[in-house]
Amino acid sequence: MGGQRCRALSSNPFRTRIAFAGNVNVQAAKKSRLTECLWDLLMAEMEGLDRATRKRLRLEPNSTFFWNFLHEEIEMVGNTDVRLSVLTGLKREYDFYGNFVEPASVSALRREYRIKFRKCLDYFTELPLLFMNSDLIVDVINLGYNSGVSPKVMGCFACGGLILIDYKDDFFQSMGDVGNQVMYRSVDHLNELVEQYLSNPRKRRDVSRYLQHRVCTEFSFGALAKRILVDEPVWKD
Repeated sequence: MGGQRCRALSSNPFRTRIAFAGNVNVQAAKKSRLTECLWDLLMAEMEGLDRATRKRLRLEPNSTFFWNFLHEEIEMVGNTDVRLSVLTGLKREYDFYGNFVEPASVSALRREYRIKFRKCLDYFTELPLLFMNSDLIVDVINLGYNSGVSPKVMGCFACGGLILIDYKDDFFQSMGDVGNQVMYRSVDHLNELVEQYLSNPRKRRDVSRYLQHRVCTEFSFGALAKRILVDEPVWKD
């Protein structure tokens, strides 16, 4: 079920049981409903205001402030709060890699959240090594994605790693039932998946190899180009 996966020696600095690689840059509703899109939640809150209030506060799409405000809420505030909520809810210890957006916050993460920060990783030369040498990667998809997943997810599977992500219907539609084996709908569900995979190395290996094969054969650039140019051309002769 897919190609062979190479693992480095245990002395490799990227060897870990559970890891998170990303940034933590606030939203009670999103934390309690991980499967819902933060954009939709914010829009619902704004629509609850009367039109005069929205105009006075410049919470309308034709205002420059609107887009700057939404960017800050989603990319900075939302990502920070939701990701920290998930990570601090993990029952197992984990290693934290990344935080290149706000490197000055490392001391606060260690002090206030007891997060074991390791280092920032180069996306192309070091992150794949973490994927290959970790038993599990835990991720919370960047809240800027209203649907779908980030390239980091597919990159991890392509490397033969196993990543657990918050539920995304687009991913399920593309991958089928196996998608549910790597997506969680709550922090409790995430902890259940973590225990399942750490206690069952064979299942972890089988799922990761199967997804590696699917990603490398169906979702590579070559496969995309073939689908667009040959299988499903967007133009007619």
